[in-house]
Amino acid sequence: MSRLASGDPEMNRDICLTNREAIIAWIDRLIAELELWKRLLAGGGEGIEKGLSRAREARRKWLEGAP
Repeated sequence: MSRLASGDPEMNRDICLTNREAIIAWIDRLIAELELWKRLLAGGGEGIEKGLSRAREARRKWLEGAP
């Protein structure tokens, strides 16, 4: 988003509109992930540890190039 902010607003608007469905899907995914972390933090304890373990595993797979 910071890259978009440094560019031409009209051109970037068109890029966003061209990719509207994909961008909306990613925003929805981000919102869901933030809501999950909000619940984990509110619940405390074991949920946070499980969430961090899940995040570590996802990062490991990403670094290895797995989908």
